[in-house]
Amino acid sequence: MKAGFLCLAYAFIIAMAKLSGDPKYESYRDGYSLKQPVKNLLTASGNDLTNGGGLKELERFRNYFSDYKIIVYDGFSPDRVLLSGNSLSNKKLYLLYDGGHYNVITNLKAAMTN
Repeated sequence: MKAGFLCLAYAFIIAMAKLSGDPKYESYRDGYSLKQPVKNLLTASGNDLTNGGGLKELERFRNYFSDYKIIVYDGFSPDRVLLSGNSLSNKKLYLLYDGGHYNVITNLKAAMTN
C-alpha cells in the first residue's frame, strides 16, 4: 500500500500521540516510526485505505475511536465540517482534509485564522 493513501491513518496516530502526551509524538510528527502503529490501527479498526480515506473510512475510525470526538474540516473554513462525532466527549481529535490529504490540527484557532 502506498504511503500517500495512508495519510488518514498517519493523522490519527499523530493526533492520538499529541492528545495522550505520547513521547513518540515528535518522532511520528516528523514521519518516523509510523509503519507498525499504522498497520496496527488499520487492523484493529477494520479499515482498508488502499483507495484512500473517504467518508466510509472516517465512519469506521469514528466507531473505533468511540471515546473521542473526531472533527474533520474540509479546508480552512470552520463551517465546512466533513465529520463530527461523539459530541459528549472532552477528548477531541481535529483533522483537516485539504485536497485529498489529511493533516492533524494541533491548534484549532491558529488553523482557522486566515
